[in-house]
Amino acid sequence: MKKFPPTEREQQYKFINPSTMKPTQVEYPGGGANQIPGEATLRGDIRTTPFYKIADIQAELSKFASELDVTTLPQFPVSPFELKEDDGKTQTGTIELEWFGGSYEGVFVDMESNGYKALEGAVSAVRGKSNTFAVNGSLPIVGDLKKAGFDVQLTGFGLMSKYHAKNESGLLSDFVDGFQVLARTV
Repeated sequence: MKKFPPTEREQQYKFINPSTMKPTQVEYPGGGANQIPGEATLRGDIRTTPFYKIADIQAELSKFASELDVTTLPQFPVSPFELKEDDGKTQTGTIELEWFGGSYEGVFVDMESNGYKALEGAVSAVRGKSNTFAVNGSLPIVGDLKKAGFDVQLTGFGLMSKYHAKNESGLLSDFVDGFQVLARTV
């Protein structure tokens, strides 16, 4: 949304992607391929960078959904978001937005802290360089620890190409590097 664009701080903290919203599950009552279902449910996920308040994003998205006139959306000429009933009445499609589950606020590490400098130095010593970047995730304990005053740093040595995949994995050589980084950090 235009109200929540990428920020300069995302570049400063090396986020590899901005805040995102994506559908992850679709449910509908079934029927033939030529039937428009009476209703469908899409569930999704919003991942935010820590530079926006979740309550503000939820309020804006709820407002957008409640004000959306689906008849103004692009469509094929013979497939409007309106259905004429036999009695002449028209049913118009609607969108309802419902929030469920807990919300997690994004966090970023303190790139000036002793913990960050120690971790970056250890990674550079083991691998020749440190490739610092940030991603949007949902690890609520990280935010809780940071709010409690801990110097929280995150690192991983798995394969990014398989991150969160069913076959998430890493190379043994990368895990050896990870162990060496850990040994240099503690």
